[in-house]
Amino acid sequence: MSTARHPVVARQSSRESPSLMTCILVLMIFVGALQNAVVSFTAAASGITLADDLLLILAFMLAMVRQVSRPRMRLAAIGIYVFLCLLAVVRATVPFGLAFEVFRQLLVPALLVVIGMVITSREWRSALRAWSVVTVANIVYMLIEVEAGPILDPTAFVVNSGDESIVLQYQGLPGSYTYWNAEGEPALRVGGLFLNPPIAGLAVGIGAVAMFHTMRSRLRWIVLIGAFCAVYFSFSRAGMLVLGLGLFIPWFSKLLGRFVTTLLAVAGGFLFFNSFAADGGSEAHIEGFMHGLDSALSSPVGEGIGSAGNLIKTTLRASDSSESLTGIFLVATGAIGLLFLAVMTAVLARVVWRSMTTRWEPALAVAAFVVAAVAETAGALAGAAPMWIAVGLAFQREAKHRGSVAGWRVPPKRPQTREVKRPGSDGDSRYLIPTSCSRPASTA
Repeated sequence: MSTARHPVVARQSSRESPSLMTCILVLMIFVGALQNAVVSFTAAASGITLADDLLLILAFMLAMVRQVSRPRMRLAAIGIYVFLCLLAVVRATVPFGLAFEVFRQLLVPALLVVIGMVITSREWRSALRAWSVVTVANIVYMLIEVEAGPILDPTAFVVNSGDESIVLQYQGLPGSYTYWNAEGEPALRVGGLFLNPPIAGLAVGIGAVAMFHTMRSRLRWIVLIGAFCAVYFSFSRAGMLVLGLGLFIPWFSKLLGRFVTTLLAVAGGFLFFNSFAADGGSEAHIEGFMHGLDSALSSPVGEGIGSAGNLIKTTLRASDSSESLTGIFLVATGAIGLLFLAVMTAVLARVVWRSMTTRWEPALAVAAFVVAAVAETAGALAGAAPMWIAVGLAFQREAKHRGSVAGWRVPPKRPQTREVKRPGSDGDSRYLIPTSCSRPASTA
């Protein structure tokens, strides 16, 4: 007698096709990594710089469909954040087009967090694999760039893109390619395939942390060493922060425990803050955050968009530079925004405290908040996507933990079965028995 396979067994034995969310995220990552390089060859491709934004919107819409069956509290927090940003746009003191650019910069993290709240483990792994490919390609390119100079032309990218906010400075390169130390001496930075040193350094830092924690071969050490060199020559403060926090928190929390790790992190953060503020061009990053904090404490609803931000400064040539995404948000939203940010920071701290010894993603979530405080680069979709998805992923796992404790209904797992020969049969008669489903408890 022929053996008829059970549909469940047949589905498990076949290779699952990638989900729509996986396809969108992988495409978004590769488009974001290559779009500037493509524009450097021809001005006709300048519109491609919006392609990753469109893919982000598609992924966000798909995430909202999944959110229908999820607890609403997380969405309420995102809704409040978006409302505060929209209110800042309405009260903007600059032209709408420029205000919308800043709004987009503030909105990207929120959309990515929503995606992280619903993403599956398989989709997350697929996104990290795509990011790993981008990371390795940028490490190789940036190390070559140290010796040979930019292979792709950053100046051609500026000309072809028509972006008026990008200013050519030292040696005719975009301003982001120049690092000024405390003595006022310039040094060239490497910009990778992104043609932007801060974004390239951040992207490589995130990718190196992810690969170090997910790879089991010795190659991860080679990747890590290459990433350290690439981030160093990019002079990316955000990349250095991600590398430090992403490696420090998981390792020390397992070795020394949560309490000691937290004390060391606070002490290290204080020392880093002081040294960071005294380091030439880094001073503007700290000043941007402090300016936002002072503005929030003195204004209940903020000043709206238009009085802070590097984009506004370079475009209008008439604003204080705020090299801090958090600083821009606080200036625009005032004390209300500060209160919201304090609550969300406390919630994230609770989530990280519970899971910092078992998973590495919470360390990346901490890095997201820290980087946002000292760098506008945190709002760059092409360079920061996994960092903010990790924030949403941390909230998702916390919600699952609270749900299991509170007794929420958890969807049952697909039953595992195996084929056995029917007792007493002479032929090839087989049937399926469960192997992972427990028998109901007796009520007798």
